[in-house]
Amino acid sequence: MRAVNLLPREIAPERPSYKQMLPYLGACSVPLLTASFIFVGYTRAQADATTLLGQVSALQLEVERTTPAVKTKTVDTSALVSTRAQRRAALEDAVAKEVAWDRTLGDVARVLPATVPAAPAAAADAQQRHARLDVGLDDRAEERRPVLDHGDDGGARRHGNAAVKNVEVKLDKRLALFVGLPAFGVLLGMVGYFMVVSPQKAKSHRAAGQLQTLQAQLLALQQKPPKHASVQAVDLFRLVKAMPDTNDMPGILRDLSRLAHSSKVSIQTVQPAAQIPLTLGYGALPLTVSLEGKFGNVSTFLARLRDQVQVGKKNLRVSGRLLIPNQIQLTSTKDGSVTATLSLDAFVYGVAPPPAPTSTTETATTGSSS
Repeated sequence: MRAVNLLPREIAPERPSYKQMLPYLGACSVPLLTASFIFVGYTRAQADATTLLGQVSALQLEVERTTPAVKTKTVDTSALVSTRAQRRAALEDAVAKEVAWDRTLGDVARVLPATVPAAPAAAADAQQRHARLDVGLDDRAEERRPVLDHGDDGGARRHGNAAVKNVEVKLDKRLALFVGLPAFGVLLGMVGYFMVVSPQKAKSHRAAGQLQTLQAQLLALQQKPPKHASVQAVDLFRLVKAMPDTNDMPGILRDLSRLAHSSKVSIQTVQPAAQIPLTLGYGALPLTVSLEGKFGNVSTFLARLRDQVQVGKKNLRVSGRLLIPNQIQLTSTKDGSVTATLSLDAFVYGVAPPPAPTSTTETATTGSSS
C-alpha cells in the first residue's frame, strides 16, 4: 500500500506584484512631496523677504540724505490779519442788509392772476404712489413622505424601547495606509504653509509696501515744492474783489452785462449817483439799472446777482462785485415781457465814515427890564 500525507502543508505567501504596490508607493510619496514643497516655498519666500528688506534699508538711508534741513522763517502777518478782519467785517455788514428779491418775485408769481404775463415760479410737487404687493397664499396640506421601516432581525437586542445592533467594522491595514498617508500629507502641507511659508510671505508684503512708500517720499523730496498762497492772502483778494477801494464803474458794467447775458435780459440804462459814506470804513455807490425781459428771466437775474458774493462762517465765495438791490419796480409791456427798474448799491472800501451827529442845545436868554 502507498502512504499518503494528509496533513496540511505550509503554503508560502504570494509576493504582491509591482502593479499592486504602485498605488501604495504613490500614497507614501505624498508626505515626502509635501515636505519638499514646503521647504522650497520657505526658502524662496525667505530670500524674497531678505532682498526687499535690504532695499528698504538702502532707500531709508537715501531718503535721510535727501531730506533738507528745515529752515523756519518768521513772517509778521499781523497787518494782513488786521486788514482782512476789517474788510470782512465791512462785507458782512453790507451782506446783512441784502434782501432775496428773486424769492419775493417767485412768491408774487404764485398769487398773480393768469392775465398777468408772469409764469408761475413754483411747480406742483409730484405725487408719489407706493405700489402694493398682494400675495395670496393657498392653504396647502403637508405632504407625507414615506419612511423606511427598520425591522428587528433575530440578531438585534433590545435596550429599553430602542433596538441596538452590533456592527463590526473591519479596516484593512493596506486600505488604512492607502488613505491615511495622503491625508497626512495634505494636513502636513496646510500646517507647514500657515506656520512656515505664510509668515515669510507676509514679511515680503510689508517690505514691499514700505519700499513703495519710501520711493514716493524720495520722489516728492527730489521735486521742488510748489509755493502755496496763504489762506489770509487768498481771502483778502476775494474781499477786494467784492468790495474794491474805488468805484470801478467799468468793472460794475462788465458784471451787469455778464449777468444779463446769462439770464437772457437786456440792460437799458445804468445811472450812478453820488457816493454815500457808511460806518465801518466803507461807502455805498447807488445805481439805477433798467432792464427788460421775461418775468422769470428777471427773477433769474436777481438770483445770480445775489449769488455773486456768499459769506459763510468759515468759507467766502466771491465771483463778482457785491451789488445789493434796495428797490424794484416792475412794468408790464404789450409783448408779454416786463421792464424792471432796480435801485442797486455797490460798495467801496476805505471811505471815511460820516461825522457823528452833534447835539446842539439852544440857550434862550431872557432880559430883565428895568
